[in-house]
Amino acid sequence: MKIQSIIAIVSSALLAVNVAASEVGKADKALKTNLKQAINQRNVDIDVDEGIVTLEGEVRTEEDRQAINDIVRSTPGVAAVKNKLKVKFPSPGTATYPPSIPPAAPGRVPIYTKAPPSVATTTVVTPPPPVIVPDYPKLKIQASTEDDLALANKIARQLRPESFPASGLDNVTITVRDGVAIVQGFTDSKQTHDALIASLQTAGGMTAIYDQLQTK
Repeated sequence: MKIQSIIAIVSSALLAVNVAASEVGKADKALKTNLKQAINQRNVDIDVDEGIVTLEGEVRTEEDRQAINDIVRSTPGVAAVKNKLKVKFPSPGTATYPPSIPPAAPGRVPIYTKAPPSVATTTVVTPPPPVIVPDYPKLKIQASTEDDLALANKIARQLRPESFPASGLDNVTITVRDGVAIVQGFTDSKQTHDALIASLQTAGGMTAIYDQLQTK
C-alpha cells in the first residue's frame, strides 16, 4: 500500500509539472506573438522562454534599440529582457542620406499646401515597416523605401510629448519619399498642426514638406 501511495503521489506530481510546463509554453508563445506585433521590425528576432525575452538582430540607431527595449519591458508577462540587438549606425549623426538629398538647414524647409507630385514607376517596391514612435502609437511614419528610413527615424526622434498630446496625432500619416515629407490626415487643433510642422522643420534633412493636414 505504501509503495502504491508513493507511486500515485509521484505520478500526480509529474502530471502537475507537465501541465504547468504546457501552460508556460502557451503563455510564451502568446507573448512572442504580441511582441512581434508591437515591435513590427522584420530585422528583429524574438525568443521567449518562461517570460524571459531575448532580442537579436540589427536596428539602425541606438534610439531604435532603446525604443524596442522599452516596448518589451512595458509589455505584461515579460519577466526579463536580454537585449542583444546590434546598432547599424552608432549615433544619429552617422545616418546617411541618398546622394541627391542634401540635408536642409532647420527652419528653412519649404512648405507646400498643394498635393505632392506623383511618381511614375514601373518597379514594384515593398516599403519597410512603419517607424515606431512609442509616445504616439497611432501615428504612422512610413518610409517609401529602405533609403528613406534614415530620414523617417530622424523625424520620429523630433516628436516630443511636451509638444503635443498623443491623441492629437491619432489620425496622422507622415510619408517620407526621396527626401520629401508628406503629411496627411487630421489634427485635433491648429496648435497641434503648427507644432507638428515645426518639429518637421527642426528635424531637417528634407528638401520639402507637403502639408496636407486638416484640423477637425
